[in-house]
Amino acid sequence: MTIRSKVKIGMGLILALFVALSAYAIDRMGTMARHWSGLTETVIPTLTLSGEMSMLLDKLRVLEAYLILEQDPDRARPLRVDIEKAQARLFSLMAEYRELAADPAQDAAVDGLAADLRSYVMAFERNRNTRINDAADAFERLRTSAPIHARLMKHIDDLDELSRARADRAAEAGLDVAGQAKYGAIVAVVAAALTMLTLIVLSNRTILSPMQRLIGAIDVLADGQLAARVPFSGRRDELGDVARALEHFRANAIEKERLQKQEQDDLAFARRIQLASVPRRFPAYPDRPELDVAGRLAPTRAVGGDFFDFYFVDPRRLAIAIGDASGKGIASAMFVGVARSALRSEGSKTIDPALCLREANRLIASDNEAMMFMTTFYGILDLETGDLTYANAGHLPPYLLKRGQGVTPMTVTAGVPLGVLDEYAFEPLHQRLAPGDAIVLYTDGVTEAADSGHALFGEERLEGMLAGHHDDSCDAIVERLFTAVRSFANGAPQADDIAVLAVRYNGPAAAGTVRDKAAE
Repeated sequence: MTIRSKVKIGMGLILALFVALSAYAIDRMGTMARHWSGLTETVIPTLTLSGEMSMLLDKLRVLEAYLILEQDPDRARPLRVDIEKAQARLFSLMAEYRELAADPAQDAAVDGLAADLRSYVMAFERNRNTRINDAADAFERLRTSAPIHARLMKHIDDLDELSRARADRAAEAGLDVAGQAKYGAIVAVVAAALTMLTLIVLSNRTILSPMQRLIGAIDVLADGQLAARVPFSGRRDELGDVARALEHFRANAIEKERLQKQEQDDLAFARRIQLASVPRRFPAYPDRPELDVAGRLAPTRAVGGDFFDFYFVDPRRLAIAIGDASGKGIASAMFVGVARSALRSEGSKTIDPALCLREANRLIASDNEAMMFMTTFYGILDLETGDLTYANAGHLPPYLLKRGQGVTPMTVTAGVPLGVLDEYAFEPLHQRLAPGDAIVLYTDGVTEAADSGHALFGEERLEGMLAGHHDDSCDAIVERLFTAVRSFANGAPQADDIAVLAVRYNGPAAAGTVRDKAAE
């Protein structure tokens, strides 16, 4: 049974209980209304009529006495008229009382009153023309009419008693109905309380408690504990639907975690491959004292789009290169791999850096659907003469560290990054290095490194750092440069890949000295 069906049943029970309680209350109120209606419509009016009849009888008694004692015919005439009106009014009141009377005893009392009232009227008519001679005759007539007056008053008193008895019965019935209503209300409240308690217990057992367990399962899954099982997946209601959805989410999360781990392992492997593709052992050529070279690559992600490279194209010439591909991550790393292979391939065919860049660019641009590009500096250093011939494809100018003359940026032409144009002629340039001179090549990840306040490391800070460590080994220069960038960033995340390559020319004399010592 679904939760919606359970809720409907519960609401139906509550509604049925409410309807039953309302119907009972309406019935009791109707009964009380009928009792009060009888009290107000019959009992009170009959009491009013009996009271008015009692006053009229007293008035008749007084008028009769005045009439008997009055000797003046003119003054007696109005008294007779008042007596007749009072008699007529009494008959009218008895008729009204009979219409309201609902008790046989009241009807009998009214009949007795009517009979005695007719006897009284007939006696009055018989005696109205009888002459009163003296006071004794007047008192005798009053005495003879006293019994019938007493009987009439007795009948009216009986009517009062009957009306009061009926009022008492109506009041008792009303109190009884009120008691029944009170008892019914108590029973209804208890029944409602028991029903609500039962519904609460059932909802807590079948809905709220399972829902709390599902919330706990959600919290556990949110904490990454994907091995936890989701309860109630076998229920055939809304909670079961939620549980099955959570189980599906858990299975997807496990699969996603597996794929992420596999991706991380693949990226870690790709990082190892990329880092292994650049020179890592320094000093790189311990048997070539005329040369000192060191470099380091630090991708901002697992793999990156920067690279540096150096290798001998022949025993006396060393090729050096550094580049920065567009974008970051895997795509840039793959593009760098293609571009680096093209440079090495063309570098093995010529010692002209401009021609090497031109042919490598043709290879890269011919199959570059992704429209990526790479800035590149490429040069050939003659270790016998110190001549450095180079060409630039849109890369930052390296710094020349001349012994005793400080740090200056090398002259470069801007050029166009590799991969932008199919055909481009790069300009060859030349720099003579004296023994002890060094050049430092870098990517923009160095100068554009930022601290937490978004301030940049910049070229001025780079030049100052290089000037302070002019005579250090190339490995020390690279290490100090990375340390300076990390210290400047002060914990701010690395925003771009960083590559640094330092090359120092010691001159052919250094090689001769080593050979002389070896000969000795």
